Amino acid sequence: MQYDFHNTVVMITGGAQGLGYVLAGGFHSAGAKVALVDVNEKKLKEATELLGRDVKPFVCDITNSGAVVVAVKDIERELGPIHVLVNNAGVVSTEHLLDTSPENWKKIIDVNLSGTFYCLQAVAKSMVKKETKGRIINISSLAGRNGGIMVSPAYSASKAGILGLTKAAARQLAPYGITVNAIAPGSLDSEMISSFGEEKVKALRMGMPLGRLGSFQDVQAAVLFLASPEAEFIDGVCLDVNGGQFMAP
Repeated sequence: MQYDFHNTVVMITGGAQGLGYVLAGGFHSAGAKVALVDVNEKKLKEATELLGRDVKPFVCDITNSGAVVVAVKDIERELGPIHVLVNNAGVVSTEHLLDTSPENWKKIIDVNLSGTFYCLQAVAKSMVKKETKGRIINISSLAGRNGGIMVSPAYSASKAGILGLTKAAARQLAPYGITVNAIAPGSLDSEMISSFGEEKVKALRMGMPLGRLGSFQDVQAAVLFLASPEAEFIDGVCLDVNGGQFMAP
């Protein structure tokens, strides 16, 4: 499906690489003005140069609530009111429960869950103030649905927390015409999955009902749909993009 996001400002966290970069490319190709938010200044600059016109970089540590507020103001000053927020930034961990230190637990929760909340809150406040009937899309994970396969309990807990946050925010922001939804990708063909080793990747692929790992483009299609006018009556849901790895009742 072809989408038209002209006259639309999209903020994407973790937009300098991986899934975030692919999502940015999808919105940019559909005519949107894209604000790439990332903590990695070097990769952010590279991504912005590759995507080209109407894509702006914003360096921000999303675990710092004050920095997030400043970033949102900077984005709106340069590009205009934010219409779509994609909370994509996150870090992964594969530590066993018994080996997880308090420091690593806090790091995962701070980035994946608290960072998502800070961005959601800051953008929602602006949307309400400007009476923007916007879209907020949170990237969760299959691990938040089933406890994870090869990831740490901290990661699973952070992604499950995003699902609860999505529902609560959807309920409270609906009166303002703002929808909040989540996407839970399954095993994607990515650097993270490749790092598990050839045998584990092979086992994952063999366990996929559809016979392949997911792609960033699979997730991109779901995000673009939820941000489009066609999804205006969808609110508070988790869209599973996992090739049948997990089938919600």
